[in-house]
Order: sequence, then structure tokens, then C-alpha cells
Amino acid sequence: AGKVSGDLCHPLPYAPEIFTSEFSSVVADMKNSVSDRSNAQASCAAQFIGNHLALEFQGNADKRWLHVDIAGPSTSKSSGRGTGFGVGLLVELVTGGKDIPKE
Repeated sequence: AGKVSGDLCHPLPYAPEIFTSEFSSVVADMKNSVSDRSNAQASCAAQFIGNHLALEFQGNADKRWLHVDIAGPSTSKSSGRGTGFGVGLLVELVTGGKDIPKE
């Protein structure tokens, strides 16, 4: 989908056994930020989402999920305006290259 849309991407590590401790909290079940800001933030974001998925998605090869982390490249640092990065990627992922019917 990335090659077709021009929004190039690559897989990142998803290792719940490594990142679980990043979300430890003394006042909540889990905190919504990582302890170490230099520790694989996109992978940790996927871990946070994974921790909140319904049990039927966890470890089930028939029901897969995907975390597309587009927060960084979605805005221009110089202008603060949206870049549009990821829109084409998401459309390609959802449609699989098929045209979306017009209503």
C-alpha cells in the first residue's frame, strides 16, 4: 500500500514483553505515555493500542489489526500545516486498489 500510494513505510517491532513496563502507573491501570521518551515511541504506541483491543484480536491470526503511526510526518515542522501524509496509504489499505463507489 505504501509503494502504491507513495507514503513509504516499514514495520516496527511489536514486542509486548519488552514494552509492558513502559506503561506502569501507581495511580492507574496504565499510563498513556512512555517512561523513557527515547524508547521506540511508535512501537510503544502500538503496544498501548494492543493493550486495549478486545480479547478476540489478541493472538488471533484470523483477526489482525494495524497501527499506522502518522503523527510525526502528518504536519510540517516549518508551517505547522497538514502534509496529507498517510491519507493515500490509508485509502489504499482500506480499498486494496479498488475504486470507491460514488453515491
